[in-house]
Amino acid sequence: MKVKHLKSITIVAVIALLGSCTKTEEIIKEIKNEAGEITLTFDNVYADEDFVLNKEYTLSNGEKIKPSTATYIISNVVLTKEDGSVYAIPKSKSYFIVDESKKANTAKINLMGIPTGKYTKITFGIGIDEAQYKAGAGGQGDLTERAREFGMMWSWQAGYKFIKFEGEFTSATKANEEFKVHTGKTGDVYNYAQSELSLTEKAIISPEKTSYITIKADLSKILDGEFKPSLEQTPQIMGGEGVRQITQKNVKLIFSVGSVQNTK
Repeated sequence: MKVKHLKSITIVAVIALLGSCTKTEEIIKEIKNEAGEITLTFDNVYADEDFVLNKEYTLSNGEKIKPSTATYIISNVVLTKEDGSVYAIPKSKSYFIVDESKKANTAKINLMGIPTGKYTKITFGIGIDEAQYKAGAGGQGDLTERAREFGMMWSWQAGYKFIKFEGEFTSATKANEEFKVHTGKTGDVYNYAQSELSLTEKAIISPEKTSYITIKADLSKILDGEFKPSLEQTPQIMGGEGVRQITQKNVKLIFSVGSVQNTK
């Protein structure tokens, strides 16, 4: 009798376990079905034309530049729905490096697990926010390793380079001289910037749809925005007032929404 009773208990337990597994699988499936994807593509341009490394461009002050490096860090992506509610990509998974020389591998950013809905705005940082930086490398995923690989770090104490724009310039008195623009922390000023962009049309997220958002990055604004430094006078802008002015006045002009496409 005891053996028979134990067998009955075992059968009931197995049935309950199978039922539990089935229910768990259904819940997981339901959660997955409530999320979709967004693909961001960062398209570097220079004013009204496609940006090309080592091509000559003329600044409004008459100086000519041939950029050989154009790299920047995108972080803290936040999406806003049409009802005003927001979804923030977890910060530890929201650090991306866009490098023009490796754009085939870095220009596209795939954001997974986005809650379903209609989104009208995207916000992101350029660089690493101070609070997250102070939290240490553990809160930044593999960013430290990747930043070193892309030359986007000075040292742990000095921090990250948020924008790296380098090449040669020619002015009235100098020819083919090196220039460097590195934004990031200078002294007590962190120089972290954010870009908040309204989408040209709603990004519709569902399990059946992926939204493709192209963001144009006008790199002419780095040196030719509201602040227009002279490379002849300051060929290396890597700290102090120059970096603060570029961060406060020019970085906000770099990014704009190129297009939004919703496809199955």
